[in-house]
Amino acid sequence: MIAPHVIQADLIADIKTQTTITDLLASANEVREDEYQGTIYRYPTLRLAIIGQTALLGPEPCDLANIQFTIRAYTEHSSSRTNSVLLGAINDVYHRKIFSGSTWVCWMQSGGLINPSRQGPKLWRGEALFEGTIYPK
Repeated sequence: MIAPHVIQADLIADIKTQTTITDLLASANEVREDEYQGTIYRYPTLRLAIIGQTALLGPEPCDLANIQFTIRAYTEHSSSRTNSVLLGAINDVYHRKIFSGSTWVCWMQSGGLINPSRQGPKLWRGEALFEGTIYPK
């Protein structure tokens, strides 16, 4: 299987190049891994998390795996609309996409959207879920 940190770095790097997404963010630099430990956030921001990767076992040796990941959108506004627009843009870019990372390829599709929920007085969090089959190049 491909190491999770490799997958995560490749996906984050790609998101930062997608202007239909980054134009909705405070900065492309606000796309980071979910575990980012920084204390200063500029909203809107995105965090990517690898949920899981499961090897596909078959009759012959192969390195295929199923993968699930989420892109969490955080926005600060009096309404959840900004968050919903951002989730829609993410879904439009990555649903049914053949993604080529540094050492891997994946046919990815949307696993659904989790509607924004209030996290604070004006803070919203929504999620775009993705799944796919991943294999080495």
